[in-house]
Amino acid sequence: MTRRILAITIAIVLAALGTAGGLFLVLSADARAQSRISDPVNVVIAVKRIPIGTTGENVRSGEMVRVEKMPRASIPTDALPDITAELDKLVVTSNIAVGQILLAANFGEQSRVTT
Repeated sequence: MTRRILAITIAIVLAALGTAGGLFLVLSADARAQSRISDPVNVVIAVKRIPIGTTGENVRSGEMVRVEKMPRASIPTDALPDITAELDKLVVTSNIAVGQILLAANFGEQSRVTT
């Protein structure tokens, strides 16, 4: 009888420790996920296809982009926070697809190709 009571007591203690450990794991995972989201930054995302040679001014005035907040950890370091007047004279150097984040590397000086 004493062995049975001791075994039941140990089982209850182990179950309580397992439950506490599981609860701690779930709460700490939620805290880690929230900390990644709590540092949002603005990024510019294309809402229309932007062809090569489009000026920054046309991108801005043509409503080709939207600004969204995204977690800092999930975006590239050279993502543009907005389309400023500094980009007005620069052109898009490669096609930009709908939904793509605009990067500073997407803009460059306009050049002439001669044959």
